[in-house]
Amino acid sequence: MKLLLSVLCFAAAALLPAAGNGGLIGKSPVVRQALKLSFVDTGFAPTGESRGFRFEPSAGGTIVFSWKNDHPAWMEGRFRRAVRLPDEDEMEFRLAVDVPDAGFAATFALRFRDALGESFQLPGVALERGRAGRRELVFRFDASGKLEHWGGDGRIDRPLELSGLSMAFAPDTAGGSVTFDSIVCPSAGGVLDGIDVRLAAGDDLFLLSEQSPGPVLTLVNRAVAETEFTVALTATDFRGKKLFEETRGLVLASGESAALPVADPAELLGVRILDCELSAPAAAVPIRRRFFYGRMIPAGPGRPGNPEFLFGIHDHTAVGDCELRAKAAALCGAKVIRGAGLSWGMIQQLPDRWNFKESDEIVRIYERYGLEMMMILAFTPPWCIASPRQPVYPGETQRDFLLPDLAAYENYARVMAERYRGKIRLFETWNEPDISFANFSVENYLKLQAAGRRGVKAANPDAIVMNGGIALMTPSPGKETIQRDIMASVGTGCDWYAVHGHGPFPEYVNTVAKVLELRREFGSRAVWHSNETAMSAAGGMEKEQAETLFKKLLYAWKNGAAGYNWYDLVNDGYDPFNHEHNFGLLTRDYMPKPAYFVYNMLARRYGLAVRAGELAEDGPFYSAIFRAPDALLLPLWRESGGSSPVILLSTDARSAEVIDLMDNAEPLELREGLLILPVGTEPLTLRLAGATRVELAGTLLTYSGFVLPGRHAELSLKLRNLFEESGEFKLNFGEAGRTLRLEPGESAEVKMRSPATENAAPELTWNFAGTPGRLSPVLPAAVPVPAGAESGPDIRLNHSRQRVELYPNDPNRLFMTWRGPEDLSAAASLSFSAGTLTVEVEVTDDIHSQPCMGTDLYNGDGIQLGVAAPGSENGNALLFGAALGDSGKVMTHIWKRPAGIVAAGSETIRAEVTRSGRTTRYRIGIPFSMTGMEEAAFRCGFLFNLLVNDNDGHGRKGWLELAPGIGMGLEARKFPLFVMTE
Repeated sequence: MKLLLSVLCFAAAALLPAAGNGGLIGKSPVVRQALKLSFVDTGFAPTGESRGFRFEPSAGGTIVFSWKNDHPAWMEGRFRRAVRLPDEDEMEFRLAVDVPDAGFAATFALRFRDALGESFQLPGVALERGRAGRRELVFRFDASGKLEHWGGDGRIDRPLELSGLSMAFAPDTAGGSVTFDSIVCPSAGGVLDGIDVRLAAGDDLFLLSEQSPGPVLTLVNRAVAETEFTVALTATDFRGKKLFEETRGLVLASGESAALPVADPAELLGVRILDCELSAPAAAVPIRRRFFYGRMIPAGPGRPGNPEFLFGIHDHTAVGDCELRAKAAALCGAKVIRGAGLSWGMIQQLPDRWNFKESDEIVRIYERYGLEMMMILAFTPPWCIASPRQPVYPGETQRDFLLPDLAAYENYARVMAERYRGKIRLFETWNEPDISFANFSVENYLKLQAAGRRGVKAANPDAIVMNGGIALMTPSPGKETIQRDIMASVGTGCDWYAVHGHGPFPEYVNTVAKVLELRREFGSRAVWHSNETAMSAAGGMEKEQAETLFKKLLYAWKNGAAGYNWYDLVNDGYDPFNHEHNFGLLTRDYMPKPAYFVYNMLARRYGLAVRAGELAEDGPFYSAIFRAPDALLLPLWRESGGSSPVILLSTDARSAEVIDLMDNAEPLELREGLLILPVGTEPLTLRLAGATRVELAGTLLTYSGFVLPGRHAELSLKLRNLFEESGEFKLNFGEAGRTLRLEPGESAEVKMRSPATENAAPELTWNFAGTPGRLSPVLPAAVPVPAGAESGPDIRLNHSRQRVELYPNDPNRLFMTWRGPEDLSAAASLSFSAGTLTVEVEVTDDIHSQPCMGTDLYNGDGIQLGVAAPGSENGNALLFGAALGDSGKVMTHIWKRPAGIVAAGSETIRAEVTRSGRTTRYRIGIPFSMTGMEEAAFRCGFLFNLLVNDNDGHGRKGWLELAPGIGMGLEARKFPLFVMTE
C-alpha cells in the first residue's frame, strides 16, 4: 500500500522555518504568507526503534517510508532541520493523508522540541479504516493543556520547534509504504520565511578541491505566492577578512529558484564563513543565515598513527550516518573515535538477548577508514539494576545511571572485549563517575571499575582499560575523594587515568595541573588521557573554539598525555545558545566549522611528531618543542592581557616558516641561525626545517598601548639588544618613526603615537641590526569619555563573547544557559561632571532575582563596577556593586577601596536603581576622591570595567562583562582603558 501525506500548520504569527543548512539568527515580522516545505528540506529521518525501516528520497522533495510484514509496532521520525514555530499558545495542524487502501489504519502524533531540548508530543489522532483516498487529521496544540513530554520538566521554553512525528500501526498491518510529501503552513510565515537557502560547496562535507566547482548559493521560494526581496552575501576567512561580497535584488515566483555563484580564492586554505542576509520592504527585521565551507589538504585517511599520542574525537554516531561521520573524522586525521553512540542496553537487551548488529557494522565502517573505537562500557539496562538501590542523587530520575549488578557488568565487559579482540583495545569503565552519570557511591564505582577491568583483561590481556573519564578535577558533592581514589587505583582498577575538563584554555590549565599534582602525590607514573574535552561555540564563538582546540590538545600532549579526544565531531542540534548543541567540529548539517580545519592542521603537521622538550617556562607566552621527521615544530601563543613579546630564537634550521591555524604557511627570514618572531594571542606553529636544536635567546621587544578608534594609537615599547654587536634599531609605527643605537645587552623604552583607523592600529615595522620584521599590533581600544554633563560612550553588553557561564557543560542545568540579549543584556554610558564620574546602565533582564546582600550581593541580579589607575595594582582599585533587592530596597557594597580611601560624608558613592517591566536602570555617581585619582590623572586615562550578574531564581548562573578582571577575581590590569575627551 502507498500513503501520501502532507502537514498543514495554522497559526496567527510568524513561522520561522529551519535555516536550510545554515543557522537562523534573525526573524521577520508577522505578514501572512503560506509556506511549503518538503520532507527532504526538513531532513526527515528515522529515530529510535525506527532504524529498521527504509526512508528513501524521491521526486519533488518527498521521502518514501516503507516497511515489511515483520515491522515494529511504530515509526518515529525527526526533522534534522526542525521547523521553528511562532510563539502562540494555540495552533492548529492539519495532516492531509492520501490512503489508497481502505483497510489501512494508524495513529499519528506530532512532536515538538523546546529551546532546552525537551520533547513534547500531541495526543495521537487515529486514521480509521474504511475509506480510501484523501483524509484529513486535525491536531490542536494548546500550551495550557497536558502534553506528553520527556527530557525535562514539562514546561515549554520558547522558541518551540516542530521536530518530528510518530506513526503507530494498527495491529496486523501488512508491509507497505508511505510517501511523506510536504509541510504546508498557510498562514504562519513572514514574507521572507518562505525563502529556502542552500549552499553547494565541494563534497558532502562542504570541502572544496581543485577539481570541484566553486560554491553556489541557491535560493528557492517555498511560499505559494511571488516574493520580492534583496539578498546580501559576504564571505570572510578565519580572521574576518572579506573574500567576497555581493548584493542583489530578486523576484521569485512560487517554486522558482535562483543560483548565486560565490567567488573563492583557491590558494587560501581554511574555513570560509558565508553570511547571507535576506531583506524586504515588508520585513522590518532581516533574516540572516550562516554557512561554513572551506579548503584543506586532508590529514587522512591512510597515514600512520602517531607513535606516542592518540588523535581522537568523541562522536554520538549510529549506523544510519556512521559512514559520513567516519569519513569526516578520518579525513581530518583522527585515529580514535570515542563513544560511538553505543550503550550496554542497546547491545545486551536482556540477560540472554544480545544484538551486535549495530556495533558490528560501526566497527566495520571504522576499520575501513582506519579508525579505532574507544568503547565506553556503560550504561545500566533496566534488567540489571543492582538491589537495593542506593542513589547518591535521589532527584536524578534516569535509571541507566544507577549501579548495575557487578557480575553482569563484568560479563558484559568480557563479552565485548572477546568479540572485538584485535579490533578494539581501548575500553572505558563508565562516563564521568564524579557527577550524576554515575548515581552511586565512590566505593561502588571503584568496585564497578575493577569488575569491568577484570572482564576486559580476561578476554584480552593486552587491552587498555581507563576509568570513566572524570568530568571535573574539583570535589563533587557526595564524591569528594573520587579523583584521588581513582588515581590510587591505577594499575589495579584501571590502566590509564582519564580526565575531561571542558571549557576555555585557562580552566584546562588548572585541570592538567591537578592531574599532575595527583600523580606526584601518589608517586605515580600513571599514563593519563584527556579523553573528552572541548569548548562550546554557543553564541557565535567558533573562532575562540578553534583556538582553544589548538591550545588544549598541544598543552595536554606537552604535559605527557597519551592522547586527546575533542568533544564532539558533530553539533548535537541547531540551537545557537545551547552549549550541548555547539561542541562539534562540524555543524548539524556537516558543514566544517573553523575547529575542523584546526584539527586537520594539527593532525597533518604534528601527526608523526614526538615531544622534544621545552622552549621556555609558561608565563609570558606558551610554547613547546615537537620533533617531526623533517623539522622541529614549535606551537606558540600568549593569553590576553599583558604586553606582547617579540622573541629572538637561535637554531640550526635550514629554513623557517610560520604556519597559521588554517594551515597556511609563510616563510620567515633566518639570518646566521637567528630569527625574530612576534608572539600574539592567535596561536601559530613555527616550523624549522632540518633543525636539530632551537633555543630562546631572549625577548627583543615587548609592546603595550591602546588605540582610540578613528583618532590615534599610542604604543609603549621596551627594547633590548640581544645581539653580540651594537647596532641600529629602526622602528616605524604608521606615520611615526624612531632610530636607536643600542650596545649589546642595552635596553631602551620608546613611546610612539600615530593616527589610527576606525578598525585597527597601524602596522609596526622594524629593522634590528639588519634583520627586518613587522607585525600588526593587537591593541585594546581605549574608550573616549566626554567631559561635561553629556553622556557617552555607548557601551553594549549583548554578545556571547561577553558572557561567562557558570555551568556551560552541565546537561542538568541547561535551563540556566544564557538565551541571548532578551535574557540578559545591558547598555551603559559614562560622563564627567563636577568632580564625579557618572555611570548609567540600562539592563534588560527577563527575570529579576536579588535575595542577597553585603559581600554576597554578586550572587543575585545587579551590577559591579571597577575603577583603577593605569598600571596600578589591585590594592589601588575600587570595586563597587549596586542592586535592587527583592524587597524593593536599593543595596550597595564596596568590595575593594584604593589604599588609604575611607568613605565618609558627601564622598560616598551615590546609587539610584529602578525597575520597570524587564528593564532595570542604574545611575551611579562616583566622586574622583573615591578612586584615589585626581581629575588631571583621569584626563590622562583610567581603567574601568562593568559586570552585570544574572540570577533567575535558581542561583547565580553567570554574567556579562565588558572585560575580564572582576568575575573570576579582581585583576585591574585587565580592565579596558578609558580616556577623557573634550
